[in-house]
Amino acid sequence: MFTHAGRRALGFAALALVLPAMSVAQTIGTFHWQMEPYCNTLTLTVVQDAAGIRLQGFEDLCDSIYLPEPVEGSAVLASDGTAMVGLNTSIPGGFTNEGGRVVLRIDTTTLNGSWQDDVGRSGALLRVSTPTRAGTQRGSHSNSFLHEVTADNRGGNISCFSHPRSDGNPGALVLMSRNRGPQTSIRPVVPSTVSLYYDDNGTGLAAPLDINVWCLSRDDSQTMPIGAGFTIRILPR
Repeated sequence: MFTHAGRRALGFAALALVLPAMSVAQTIGTFHWQMEPYCNTLTLTVVQDAAGIRLQGFEDLCDSIYLPEPVEGSAVLASDGTAMVGLNTSIPGGFTNEGGRVVLRIDTTTLNGSWQDDVGRSGALLRVSTPTRAGTQRGSHSNSFLHEVTADNRGGNISCFSHPRSDGNPGALVLMSRNRGPQTSIRPVVPSTVSLYYDDNGTGLAAPLDINVWCLSRDDSQTMPIGAGFTIRILPR
C-alpha cells in the first residue's frame, strides 16, 4: 500500500490546510505501523471529511489463533507537525480492551512516531510496508498462558498458579480449559472434573503459591498428575 507513500505522507500533513473546506469524505490512504517493541501491527485507513480525520482498521495480534482486532479512532493535527490519534477497540470485551485505548503521536512527514496504551505500555511507532508476526504480543494475550502441573505447584489434589492479575485478587475473572497438548506429546488425563478457586487460607505450597492465589482442584480429591496442562485466561474487569 506504499507505492505512493511520499504523496500520502504529504496528504496527511496537508489535512490541516484543507480540512475546513472538505464536505465529502476523502480517503488519504491505508498505512501499516508496528507497535515496537511488540510484534503487533496496526493497519489503518485514514479518511478526511467535514467532521475531521477518522482512522479505521485493525490491530494484527501476530497470532495464528486469534483474529485481528478491529480498531477505530480519530486524529487532531498539532502545530508542531504531529498528529495525535486516539484509538479504541471496536469489540467490547475484546482482547485489546485491556490496553484497548491507545494514543498515537505521529510525525506527519515521516509517519513514524510513538504509542502508549491505557495500562502503561508504550514504545516507538514504526511505519512498515507489511505487518510482521515475529516477537512478543501486546495486550491481554500475556494474561493467557499454559499452566502445567509440576511438583512445585502441586499439593495433593490441587495445583496453583501465580499471576500479577490474579494474585491477591479474589474477584478476578479467571477462565480455565484443559490443554492436552499436541498429538505427538499428549499430556496426562485428569479423569475427573476440575474446579477453580481462590485460596486465601493457605495452600501448603512454597511462596509465592502459599496463599492468596488461584488454584485448580480435582473434584474427586485424587492427586493431580504431574504434567497435566490447563490453559488459563485472566480477563480484565
